[in-house]
Amino acid sequence: MKIIPLLALCLIATALFAKDTKPAQSSAAWDKLADDFLSQVYYRFSPTSGTQDGLHEYDAKLEGYSKSDIDRTVATLKAFKAKGDAVDPKSLDYDRQVDRDLVLGYINSKLLSLENIRGWEKNPDPYQSSITNSIFVIMARNYAPQADRLKAVIAREKQIPAVFAAARANLKNPPNIYTQIALQQTPGIVSFFEKDVPVAFGEVKDPKLLADFKTSNAAVIAALKDYQTWMKQDLLPRSNGNFAIGAENYRKKLLYDEMVDIPLDRLLEIGMADLKSRARCQSHSERLKRLTPRRVLNLLAPHTTGLSKEGWSRQSAAGRAVHPGQSLCRARLAGQDAGA
Repeated sequence: MKIIPLLALCLIATALFAKDTKPAQSSAAWDKLADDFLSQVYYRFSPTSGTQDGLHEYDAKLEGYSKSDIDRTVATLKAFKAKGDAVDPKSLDYDRQVDRDLVLGYINSKLLSLENIRGWEKNPDPYQSSITNSIFVIMARNYAPQADRLKAVIAREKQIPAVFAAARANLKNPPNIYTQIALQQTPGIVSFFEKDVPVAFGEVKDPKLLADFKTSNAAVIAALKDYQTWMKQDLLPRSNGNFAIGAENYRKKLLYDEMVDIPLDRLLEIGMADLKSRARCQSHSERLKRLTPRRVLNLLAPHTTGLSKEGWSRQSAAGRAVHPGQSLCRARLAGQDAGA
């Protein structure tokens, strides 16, 4: 389950439509905390999500990627976690209890990612992929005139070179495969800024605005190419880390992101059983491709001895009805060893 941006929608819907069967004071206090969470935590540290969710006061802002930005995010998340934990869920109606679980799940997941898994130290790709998305969400929707949206693009682009400076400072010992993937992605991202972004704002005619865009976009392209060179020459040779996050982190991630609390060994059993079941279905599917009406009739022959004319007609009709592409259950009526 993707908690965000579903979380924002759930919080807003609850505030508008929830039937309050609990004390009004508790509900009002939670609603205020939920509003503060969206404005002071979620959209504050993820302005790209604000743009994506239609809150265009965030359009000129960009996520912070430096160590100080991460520390600030962690401190704010912990403060709101304490406030959320202090709310007694029994004092809330059902909808608000669900909202509380979603908010705390999101906070716990972010803290786990930032403090324990620490992808910001291990994965070079999000630095370039995330800034690309920050520009794309402005391009993708015609929510304002192109000139207005281009101003937002320029504002964000001016902040992008600092993202790559943060990447150089943050990345320690990535898994080799992570750096290889990032290097594979960079040419496409450079092409996005060289070709796609200018085309998206082809209707803009203001010379000064276009000049500003040309400058900011060129700086982004240069920063991306410098980042690519740095990854290839500096980061890749020292990318010897392990991508595994460990059993405990994985257990917590499942709990916080998916609300799944099944023990990992039991999940593995379920997964292996499902894998074997799918393999059997695939095997049966391959057999069905070789199953013809004549083959079915031959398989039915031992079971038709002594049948009346009407009975044989029914069996023959059943045989003609079975052909490759029909369901496994239908095929099994013709004999479980049909493909033998």
